Amino acid sequence: MRPYNIFVFLILLCSVLLAGCVHPLAKPPVDAQAFQRLANNQILVNLPDADIEELEYIISAIAKEYSLVQVTSWPIAMLGIHCYVVAVKDDVSPNLVLSRLLLDPRVESVQPMYTFEVMSTEVAAMTMAAAYDDPYLQLQHGIQSSHVERAHRYATGKGVSVAVIDSGVDTKHLDLQGRIKKNKNFVTSNNSDGDIHGTAVAGVIAAKAGNREGIVGVAPDVSILALKACWQKKQGDGEAVCSSFTLAKAINFALKEAVHVINMSLSGPKDPLLTRLIQKALASGIVVVAAKNSNDAKSVFPASVPGVIGVSEDILSPATPGASGTLPAPGRDILTTVPKNSYDFLSGSSLAAAHVTGIVSLLLEQRPQLSQRQIQQLLYESVRIDNNDDAPNKGMAIVDACKAITSLLKLIDCH
Repeated sequence: MRPYNIFVFLILLCSVLLAGCVHPLAKPPVDAQAFQRLANNQILVNLPDADIEELEYIISAIAKEYSLVQVTSWPIAMLGIHCYVVAVKDDVSPNLVLSRLLLDPRVESVQPMYTFEVMSTEVAAMTMAAAYDDPYLQLQHGIQSSHVERAHRYATGKGVSVAVIDSGVDTKHLDLQGRIKKNKNFVTSNNSDGDIHGTAVAGVIAAKAGNREGIVGVAPDVSILALKACWQKKQGDGEAVCSSFTLAKAINFALKEAVHVINMSLSGPKDPLLTRLIQKALASGIVVVAAKNSNDAKSVFPASVPGVIGVSEDILSPATPGASGTLPAPGRDILTTVPKNSYDFLSGSSLAAAHVTGIVSLLLEQRPQLSQRQIQQLLYESVRIDNNDDAPNKGMAIVDACKAITSLLKLIDCH
């Protein structure tokens, strides 16, 4: 073998050996199972934004000093920081590392890698075939109960952009084609077409009207930014899990795109980094709608952030609609889009939040300069008792889309 060929061979051999020596903790998770296995040992270390070489020098020194492994990183220009995901080795206590990093002057802020769950329950046993047209509107009791059809005489969401931060959306679904303005993936899994939860949320908000396909969205003319920040737990399952890091990237993208509304049909523990980004969104005039987990007092974030419109399915006491600070909306047995041009019934505050996001879009079409506070007031004042005989929770409190928009336009009534 010639000397030149030997040299090339040695270079290639070294490259292979070095690639095989990458620490397993340094590999970003490829799916929900991998993320959940690694999340407990991951930490977010935020450094003040600086020259990338200086940042790499600092994070390398920190990693060596605290026995950490770098996983990935990403600049968050909106907050003036550079976020690093690092993993704590098995023989090191994450809590101990956190407490030490909090005192490190090189670090802007530090926190655990929190996990978040999307807020929908089981899919009903009945799965509808494809190619249903708008006559299935009669099965959308939520649309009927909150008088969405009547509201459509005044607005359909035209000109309003909504960021759906969720699992992926099946952009090929016939009832969503033309509604998806942008489709971005912030997790390492590349396929979104089979993601149930994000597709269902998008359908409640934006399914086409009058296209002889399936159902009608609450705001059928909005533009959706489908921002995949959650891993679907398994194929054919509506459950999904998200991380502090992936959600931060999605919110930051929504900020840069200057969307009108952010929908977060998920919940989890209070997260400092996400709180800062959400507050930035609110200060920028973006309306943020989030599902509220009524069953777990420790998992009410991001609905708990002041200014965020927290939504739960219509299960509040009729005597005190909206008194808890939570907006009630249809969330039981909601017919919506699922992958592969199909439709199904889902339940949970995820669907209720999506319903409210649709109503917010109707209001913003008519009055783009409405503040978050004005929108909240219109929504809370529209809450009434649901007397729809077909509703799963007849007699419970519910937001009324038509009442909200006629109040905005100062019309006498919507009938």
